[in-house]
Amino acid sequence: MNKTSLYVIVEGPPQPGKPGTRYVAPDGSMTEHKSRAATFGTPNEAKAFAKVKGLTLDGTRTYIGREDFTD
Repeated sequence: MNKTSLYVIVEGPPQPGKPGTRYVAPDGSMTEHKSRAATFGTPNEAKAFAKVKGLTLDGTRTYIGREDFTD
């Protein structure tokens, strides 16, 4: 298995990977499943996605985080 670290947009308190963490999905909706989160290779890609979807990245409630994914 390969482990890849990608950027995701997280909504909620800064506790990625813990119960209750919500991620932004590719369609802009929210999901609690990391595997369904929209993923990005760079923070700039995540910022551009957020802008298109009308998401406000405030750094506290909604922010760009980094998560490990295994394929």
